[in-house]
Amino acid sequence: MAKGIQSIDIAFGVLHALQHSTGPMLLKDIAARTGMSASKARMYLVSLLRTGLVSQNASSAYTLGPAALNLGLAAFKQIDLMDTTRRLLTSLTEETQAPTMLNIWAGTSIRIIARNDSAGDLPIHFRIGGTAALTNTATGRVFMAYLPAGVVMPYVQSELANKPATGEDAVTMEALEQRVHAIRERGYDMSPDVVLTTDPHITLQGYGAIAVPVVDISQELRFVITVLYRKTSDTREADTIASILEKIRDAIPTPVLPPVRAS
Repeated sequence: MAKGIQSIDIAFGVLHALQHSTGPMLLKDIAARTGMSASKARMYLVSLLRTGLVSQNASSAYTLGPAALNLGLAAFKQIDLMDTTRRLLTSLTEETQAPTMLNIWAGTSIRIIARNDSAGDLPIHFRIGGTAALTNTATGRVFMAYLPAGVVMPYVQSELANKPATGEDAVTMEALEQRVHAIRERGYDMSPDVVLTTDPHITLQGYGAIAVPVVDISQELRFVITVLYRKTSDTREADTIASILEKIRDAIPTPVLPPVRAS
């Protein structure tokens, strides 16, 4: 590695300590965290205060400053969320051998815009541009949970109008609202069946689905990742699901938002 400027490395160590603190830090704590004397740490803090990367409150404790926030926002803007998500899809398929799809809300319906197929042959081909139902798929319910109610609810109500009002296959708005609330609390949805049409009886045999939202810096929904996992009778299924969720969460943090209401 090429020789750099040591003082910048040390200053970053101070910023790193503040970044991982749960609250404002006193000088003595920063010195202890960075392995410096208090006098040396103070000299770096004085320079960082001048740049705005660090702020000091009335109690003489230090936090990250507005310039640090601006750097973070600029970095977020320069990251292409689509590229990040596509790389994640590829990685998920390579590591888990699970088919993956990337979905968007196209104004009136869900559309598949990218996919990665697993090594095994699926009995059906999920084409780019294909759609998914809102009310009886994990993918659709995640869109319900994270899109504004005014955007998605008319299409939810249209689907419900074409479903049985009573009986085993009945789906009610109340039940959907409870499911949406649960999705927002845990950050994903799962379905033991992959429903292929608006008819809940037509499913992809042997597979379940996990759907996870991808939000941008403004916490607005951009995509939904759908991963199809192979159902098994042993612990491999649970291990696969846990691996998928862990990898997605590490790559793309998902905020917890309040539940959507039908009104």
